[in-house]
Amino acid sequence: MKKRTAIVLALLIYASSFLGAQVLGQTAATVNLTRTVGITRQQVDRRLEELKKVGSISGIPSDRITRKQVLDSLISEILIKQAAERDSISVNQESLSSVINQQKREVEAQLGRPISLEEFQSVIQRETGYSWADYREQLQTQLLQQTYITQKKRALFQSVDPPAQQEVEALYRENATSFTNPEYVRISHVFVQTAKKTDAEVQEARAKIEEARKKFQSGEMSFDDLVLKYSEDENSRFRGGDVGFVTVDNQQIKSIYGRDFVDSIFKLDEGEVSGIIESNVGFHIVKATEHQQAKILSLDDPIAPDNPATVREYLRNRVFQERQQEVLQRATREVIEELQAEAEIVRYD
Repeated sequence: MKKRTAIVLALLIYASSFLGAQVLGQTAATVNLTRTVGITRQQVDRRLEELKKVGSISGIPSDRITRKQVLDSLISEILIKQAAERDSISVNQESLSSVINQQKREVEAQLGRPISLEEFQSVIQRETGYSWADYREQLQTQLLQQTYITQKKRALFQSVDPPAQQEVEALYRENATSFTNPEYVRISHVFVQTAKKTDAEVQEARAKIEEARKKFQSGEMSFDDLVLKYSEDENSRFRGGDVGFVTVDNQQIKSIYGRDFVDSIFKLDEGEVSGIIESNVGFHIVKATEHQQAKILSLDDPIAPDNPATVREYLRNRVFQERQQEVLQRATREVIEELQAEAEIVRYD
């Protein structure tokens, strides 16, 4: 059930960024729907290299991305951009921000934690090779293309029907063993940091967590009270120390906190409070608020512990999106063919 974010695939489907400048003798093509725009061979070369780099990230062989495909894509972009301007179709910043926020949420779902905008921008640069400004430009071009196509082919998209219940149930039966949840535990913790501290400061941290543990064992303070008084995790401190779900196969958690920490929290029964657990970053007193064993999911089970959508809803949405994608591809072909018939296009490359 793991799914890569749509970031890389979207950039492969829609390349963007075209320039009007031409170099004498280096023109690959000219396009004129409402005005003449040239595409240089340097632009084609640059975009081809960019797409090969992005494609390599998602495992697409470089020889499957051809020079002709890149030139066709650049021509199509110019046609749609000029047609959108002609027909007064545009994309506002609110729509662009909405797409960016959705992609950020998808990255957060994969990482299992919230991330800052700066962290998201780093992920984008690492996965695509684009600067943040270039990435926003890519998305804006993609969104303009989709907006134009869906408006011009509205009837096609309105004809797409969601799958019937029997289709969803049949698809589930065929793939039931693919829908599993690994063993997971939801934890709250009292946390005292040791990262980047001197030996003396680490001993102070140990004394602090030991004091907290003694007050809990004696009944002097509840677990929630310990969190408020002793925990140094500001993100969870005012949520009773809740840090969410940890799955047994979460390699990122193992890398950050250490395998011993993960092994210790998975030994806890639901409702049990641990002794002092040392991790790579500090000392913890952990409470397991939920603990579920691995299982094959039924149709009406949530697809993940932190996602309320059921397997039934997931399958229904997946099939519906696949149908919409097929219609989008058909609509795109039709729009491009119609615009090509209107425009004057000269290829030199």
